[in-house]
Amino acid sequence: MTELKRRHVDEYRYTHAGAHQGAPRTAARTDERPVPRHRNGESFLKGPIPLNWLIAAGRLPGKATQVAIILWHMVGWLRKNELVFPTGRCARTFGIDRNTAARGLRALEAAGLVQVERGKCKSPRVVLLDAPKDVEVGRELAGTSS
Repeated sequence: MTELKRRHVDEYRYTHAGAHQGAPRTAARTDERPVPRHRNGESFLKGPIPLNWLIAAGRLPGKATQVAIILWHMVGWLRKNELVFPTGRCARTFGIDRNTAARGLRALEAAGLVQVERGKCKSPRVVLLDAPKDVEVGRELAGTSS
């Protein structure tokens, strides 16, 4: 058995040993760090989230990207594409001003990433839309090389 193959087998055994017993996952080698994971009871961002959608949101001004992440967090939690977005409560939870969250939502709407229905004295209803077709992911981000 070659050294490379033996190392991969050993890494597999090390990382998967005791997995059924609830043992914590750790890196196989000391020069690698494990991927950060949420702990029991902690909130997390559920995916998959379309990369084109995030790139389009990231190109918007202000806190639009932060509002986009809040929306995706809520969509993953509620498990549906349409939600009521309480700007005040969400903004306080994520540390941004309510008016800033509203501006970020308007920017996402103008970019065609969300559809927003506003009522008088009500939290806006938001529907997440597909990313515009004109947003392209570079090869280095898509995981392919030339």
